[in-house]
Amino acid sequence: MSQIISYIKNNLYELFITFCLFSNLYPYTLPSYVYYIGIFFICLKMMKCKTGLVSKFNVYLFFIGAIWLSTLINFAFDFRPLLFTIILIVGAPFLTSIRWHLYKKKLLHNIYIGFACTVIISLIAKVMGVNYQVTMRLGSSMMQYGGVDEFSGFAKFPMWNSAAAAVSMLYFAYLFFKNNTANTKIKIFYILMYLASLYVCLISASRSAFGLAALLSLLLMKWLTPNMGKMTKYIAIFGCIGVLSFPFFMESATRMIQKQEHQEASGQTSRDGLWAQRKTEFLSSPLYGVGFAVQGVGDQRQIGRGESGSSWFSILSQTGLIGFVIAIILWSKTFTRLKRIDYEKENILTYTLFLFFTVHSILEGYMFQGGWYMCIICWLTVGIINEAKLYRKFLINTAKK
Repeated sequence: MSQIISYIKNNLYELFITFCLFSNLYPYTLPSYVYYIGIFFICLKMMKCKTGLVSKFNVYLFFIGAIWLSTLINFAFDFRPLLFTIILIVGAPFLTSIRWHLYKKKLLHNIYIGFACTVIISLIAKVMGVNYQVTMRLGSSMMQYGGVDEFSGFAKFPMWNSAAAAVSMLYFAYLFFKNNTANTKIKIFYILMYLASLYVCLISASRSAFGLAALLSLLLMKWLTPNMGKMTKYIAIFGCIGVLSFPFFMESATRMIQKQEHQEASGQTSRDGLWAQRKTEFLSSPLYGVGFAVQGVGDQRQIGRGESGSSWFSILSQTGLIGFVIAIILWSKTFTRLKRIDYEKENILTYTLFLFFTVHSILEGYMFQGGWYMCIICWLTVGIINEAKLYRKFLINTAKK
């Protein structure tokens, strides 16, 4: 208990920011402005860290330029391009310093704890019988329309819940495989939290988030396990747990299975309509796009929040080929060989989260939705990984002293 109290005292600022960011998950319960308070305090901390431009990452400035070019040409004036620019400034690596890099790592560590707390909150909601997807957003069961009642708990959308649970799965897989010397009780706690995260991900019924988190958990085991003997032991342990818990988790996956069956019966995915809209927008303005946060063309054009269906398609439709090509360049620069960043183990977890965002962003709008907390976390991972490579020698030498 004393360790927990000590941790809270040393991370109070970061835990407050984490609370503000994660309030974004619960718009029916917490005021929307709390999220922006969190962004404000991140900016405040950045101003105290004496950052400077890094010419190596000037491509991010061109990316911001492409966003504003599309916004100005299309007269898509709104606060959202400014909000996203702020998120890029605090998250991406072009304006940084050693001090700011270390602080971002500290903040991200506390954000991982936020994901774990989200799982616990979801379990409480499940026990209480709360599902805001049905009671607040839809007002009735989707079953009467041939749909599926996915679980969102206190969150607004099931996909928000499932993405948070998926990241929590990665966090506890990392803790389990990293802590080879941890005592048995701690190891059991990590396993239980991993299984709880898996359960929430299943009942929230996101096939992509669950599948991707499971695969990346195996990748974490490979990267963090020192020898084949240990890996064999872990496979045996989780194999036994899997066999014993299979009936329970299969029942928990009922909604996910129903979604798959509905998709196969209809011949359509939940993304088909959204991707068709993005295609229409892109064809209407292929070079510089329809404008940041703009959806629709002609009389259907509107500026504001909406489900995009894909980060990459959003970039293509909103900023055109100019922004898309630049985004591909800056994103590809983040990929790295693990040995360039594994001088600190938590960089491995951050890189795994980056891989999660890379793939899942094909199906979700993380990268361009500045009003969603996952957008900040996504760009934080990009910044931290690039800075881990940039400051590698300095940080290794510092650790040796």
